[in-house]
Amino acid sequence: MNISEALLMQNIELGEKGFSEREIIDFAKKNDPLPFHLDLETANKSIFKGLVCSGSQPFNYFYVNRWIPAFGDSVIAGLSVNNWNFIAPIYAYDLVIGSCYIKEKKKTKENDYWVVKWNFEITIREKIAQELTLSVLMVDAL
Repeated sequence: MNISEALLMQNIELGEKGFSEREIIDFAKKNDPLPFHLDLETANKSIFKGLVCSGSQPFNYFYVNRWIPAFGDSVIAGLSVNNWNFIAPIYAYDLVIGSCYIKEKKKTKENDYWVVKWNFEITIREKIAQELTLSVLMVDAL
């Protein structure tokens, strides 16, 4: 099936996730070792007044565990990440919901592949906490 017009602007639910304190700390140790991601006492004294996810942790979770299994076979290469906005902190045990949609798609000059711009949103309590655009070179089928 070709990348269908029906997918353009159609919201694709990626599920929900609550990150435990241990998950936040373990992710931060490997990817973002700032004190307010690593230590509860330090986090409580920070501007956040609690342990918060690293900025990339929620997107990374939904990308690896939900988006790649659904669309990864059609990916040739990542092209860019743009307009990554961190709007609200995500605290331990906040229930976050991931979703995405195809914002734009166009054929390459050779017409062999698609350049697809995916808009991702991470929400908590029905408000956007993060959003970004991921541009990907994809084959002509999903």
